[in-house]
Amino acid sequence: MSQPLRGRAAARRLPGGLLACLLVMATLADAAAAGATDIPAMAPPVLGSFRQPDQRDLAVLRHNGKKNRGEQYDVVVFPEAGSGQPAKVVKTFIDAGPNPPRLSLAKPGSYKPACHAGGQCAPVKISNEAISLCFGEASCEIIYFNRGAFRELVVTD
Repeated sequence: MSQPLRGRAAARRLPGGLLACLLVMATLADAAAAGATDIPAMAPPVLGSFRQPDQRDLAVLRHNGKKNRGEQYDVVVFPEAGSGQPAKVVKTFIDAGPNPPRLSLAKPGSYKPACHAGGQCAPVKISNEAISLCFGEASCEIIYFNRGAFRELVVTD
């Protein structure tokens, strides 16, 4: 009969997405146990192949507390377990508006950016699945992986 896995050995056996979800739930539970009453509702995590088509990553929205202008958040990408890649904060921002941030999956394709110069902007081709970060109906951007780095593309303003 095999012995149950504990500690790091057990963590290596968990899919990366499940491990990240457990970490988020544990963090929220610790905050609630410590008496925090102003924990904002968290956006559900997003599972996708952000860096490479054959590896699944998990994107989560991490709340960092109140700042002088609003609530501070990170978008964190957890790679598939066993990939050898570390978790990475791909965006940090402060949300001061009434529309809470939310994440969703953006499919590969061609996306037209919001142009602020008043002219026409060329569409951007996104090869892998990507992270869509939206603030209600106010604005959206796509966080995508290209040439070894995560990049941002504002699509509505």
